[in-house]
Amino acid sequence: MSVLYKDNGGVSSARNYGLSKSVGEWIVFIDADDEMLPDNLDTLLKLVIKYKVNVGACNVLLNNEAGIHSIKLRLNKEAIYTNFIKALLKRKAIFATGAVIFNRYILTDKPYNEQLCRYEDAEFELHIFAKEHIVMSPVPIFVHHEEFAALSHIRLEDKEKDFIFNMDFSTKTVWQKIYMGRFIQEGVFSYKENGKALLKKKYGMNYYWRYAYFIITKYFNLCYKIQAIFLSKRI
Repeated sequence: MSVLYKDNGGVSSARNYGLSKSVGEWIVFIDADDEMLPDNLDTLLKLVIKYKVNVGACNVLLNNEAGIHSIKLRLNKEAIYTNFIKALLKRKAIFATGAVIFNRYILTDKPYNEQLCRYEDAEFELHIFAKEHIVMSPVPIFVHHEEFAALSHIRLEDKEKDFIFNMDFSTKTVWQKIYMGRFIQEGVFSYKENGKALLKKKYGMNYYWRYAYFIITKYFNLCYKIQAIFLSKRI
């Protein structure tokens, strides 16, 4: 095992630096507030080998005021997705650092945007979601300690370093745009001071993808509830 040191340049800089020094075929990133469970790497590696894909993901455990509990996914067995964004919107998948493995050759030299301090991995992930088949397992393989996570202090003057204000809709698919609507939706509530007006001015008609995101997630939730009712009646 090798331990590398560098000047503090933020999480994206650290990840990109580590990637530049890597020599293995498979890459897993992990943050300071995450704890790998036993067999974390073994589980991920077996998953991508079994399904012959370049990206594999697993569920996570959250450690917060409510105790330790897994994120509730609408998934009870391994599944491979050709449209991972749709799976995310259906809550049949999650994509969390520490619970995702990448084949080294699909990563660019600097997949994480070092100019951003919030959602710096979003553009990279959107690209991966549209390009790759991704296998998902409902089994949790690491613990995210929310009590140790750094608080996100959102200030309007920092908006230029936030992916929410740096999105490019021009080259995206419909599903990517719907998922990007999630960030606009969050930006409206995060930047309470003129956030809505600034995002409308920034994105024009693309601002309204926030409503597409809202409608389609509500639709998938309704479908799930109807399906659950029919299944309960059968039982």
